[in-house]
Order: sequence, then structure tokens, then C-alpha cells
Amino acid sequence: MTPKTVFYQDPLHDDFAGTHIATKALPADFRYVRTNPLWRAAGQTIYRVAQLIAFLFRKVWCCQHFENKDCLRAVRGRGAYVYANHTQGVMDAFLPCQLRFPGQSFIVVGPDALSIPLLQNLVQMLGAIPLGSTMAQSREMTRCVHKRVADGNLVTV
Repeated sequence: MTPKTVFYQDPLHDDFAGTHIATKALPADFRYVRTNPLWRAAGQTIYRVAQLIAFLFRKVWCCQHFENKDCLRAVRGRGAYVYANHTQGVMDAFLPCQLRFPGQSFIVVGPDALSIPLLQNLVQMLGAIPLGSTMAQSREMTRCVHKRVADGNLVTV
């Protein structure tokens, strides 16, 4: 059997994840930190339900456990950055929420994560912090990341 040869025309914009999501730029007035109490309450509820589902999925279906999770005890009650490699597709989006309970974990994502129609708010409620499309948005994203860590949360990069 002859190996398949693939030619890439645009290595900076090719989608190696295979999701084929048409990436849209973030709106100019995109809000990284939401202050509406109703939005925040809905976000906390959705996050906790997703955290439970991710826990069950990780334990029952994937049979995974964390190595060296004890390292996070040193930062209990304080925020921290977690640097991780993206190796498991969708499961990588759900693993960070397993690292901190009762706190919350956020994850820095590409703008394609918020390009799926009708899911932008849900993805944000689950802890996604998208990379900015402009310099102003990049500054706001940086402020958001620093605020999340200052609030005692984990931010996964």
C-alpha cells in the first residue's frame, strides 16, 4: 500500500484539527468579562453540570486519572496558569475543569471555538477565553486572563 502524500498550501491557516469550522473574527465590541448577574448565574450552573458530566466521562469512558495533581495543592485558593499540550481533541477542553473544585478553570482558545453558530455564549460560560482578533481585543483578553488568575481560578494555556 502506497503512503498518502498531502500537500499543504497555507500552513498558517490550515486546520489540522479536522474540525472544518469557518473561523469568524470576534465582534469589535466583544466582552471578555460578563457582569450581568443572570448571565453569570446561568454560566455557573452550566459549568457545574458540565463539570459533573466531564468527571463521569473521564472516569467511566476514558478511564483517565491525573498524575501529579498534588502539585496544585500548593496553589489551593490562589490562581495559577496551567500549560498543557492539546492531544485529545474535545476531551482537552473538558480536562481543565477537573483540576479545580470548587473553583473554576478557564481555557485560552482560538477564535474558531466561538465561531460555531448559536454556541458562543455556551462556550464562554464553560470557561473559554478566545484569543483576540485585534490589538484592542488582545489587551482585553490579557486583562481577562489576569483577572481570572487574580480571582483564584486556573487558566489553561
